[in-house]
Amino acid sequence: MLGDRRFGLINSNFKLFVSEDSLPVFNNFFYKVYTGNEKESCEVRLGYDKNTLCFVYMEGIVTGEDRKCLLSVVDISAFNKFDNI
Repeated sequence: MLGDRRFGLINSNFKLFVSEDSLPVFNNFFYKVYTGNEKESCEVRLGYDKNTLCFVYMEGIVTGEDRKCLLSVVDISAFNKFDNI
């Protein structure tokens, strides 16, 4: 989804792959994940340098004493509702 091999993305900041227009939604999603106790979800556009990679549905929840975020990301480009953005 991110246009690179998995090992090339290790220690990369996922936020760098979120398109600029989706950053407010993405930031709000992570705020809710880390301040709440429930699973949260959002839909964002991934991309960089004004190039769209794909549209994704994300779910996340924080678990355990170490407060790690479990995140799932699903490509929903085929069901894209962002055509007018």
